[in-house]
Amino acid sequence: MTRTHFRFHWPATPRAAASARRTAELLPVSVDREGFDELRLLLSEAVLGLVDRSEDSAQSQLEVGVSVAEKDLRAEVTLDDGSARPPELSGWGMLVVDRLSSGWGLLREPRPGIWFELPFGFRSSGPSPVSRPQAA
Repeated sequence: MTRTHFRFHWPATPRAAASARRTAELLPVSVDREGFDELRLLLSEAVLGLVDRSEDSAQSQLEVGVSVAEKDLRAEVTLDDGSARPPELSGWGMLVVDRLSSGWGLLREPRPGIWFELPFGFRSSGPSPVSRPQAA
């Protein structure tokens, strides 16, 4: 199975959540508006969950990795804050991740983080699925 991988890095500050939402627009995925909004929300919540646990956000870095295949997408959000502490994510954000993703879990090695999966994949290179009226 062919997968395409994307990696993005930002300082571990609350502004990284907005960057993650905007970055979702660069991903070559085929999904309706609701699915796209869910992807943006999940990226944002995963980033904020890790930023909230960072002790020194000025020195810490976030990495967002997204892997897209034909029928699925997997995102991993990790925090490089110099510690090997496992993530302690909780709150409404993790409830959102649990409800909207098709699967998720915590990462411990080599950096603490969270992963989640969604059931949509590559954007088709064929014709647009939106039907357009024919000119008369």
